[in-house]
Amino acid sequence: IAPTSFYKTQTDFETATNGVLALHAGMDLYGWGWHYMQTWPAGDYKRGPGDPWENLSFAGDWSFSQEIWSGNYKLINNANLVLSKIDAVSFDQSKKDALKGELLFLRAVAYFDLVRSFGEIPIHLQPTESIENASLPQSPVKDVYDVIIKDLQDASGLLALKNPYGPGYASSGAAGGLLAKVYITMAGYP
Repeated sequence: IAPTSFYKTQTDFETATNGVLALHAGMDLYGWGWHYMQTWPAGDYKRGPGDPWENLSFAGDWSFSQEIWSGNYKLINNANLVLSKIDAVSFDQSKKDALKGELLFLRAVAYFDLVRSFGEIPIHLQPTESIENASLPQSPVKDVYDVIIKDLQDASGLLALKNPYGPGYASSGAAGGLLAKVYITMAGYP
């Protein structure tokens, strides 16, 4: 379905958000890649500088690094696309807030995983709709954390304590909990 003929109803936005959730649950993100990146015996895989057990820094040409990189950026791009369209359509505000909060939460998770794994990374806050904006320069780690914090703060303000879509969806408590983990991870850095 072309984006120009989609994103017209509440159901369209619910379907698109579920698509982003499906990417989050997919094998590219939390399947084999994370397992191998965190448990493979030292020396048996390509890794970046530093001890991988401390900073999860891995070589970009390793297949599992590529899966995690591309999987997270697919999620980010799809979340950006839905977020760019949602305010143009009128529907139940509590449901709209829940969807926007969910998307911001998932985008923050993706950036948090990426920055901890790769350090400086490109920040995409708009959907990639042409080749001209497909490749952005790397941003400093601090800037990536600023985006994560803003997304989680915004998500926390949009999400209810109990998500109207039910269990398995983000809540204000989930956003606040992840924000606490981000601050603990950042303690002293960047």
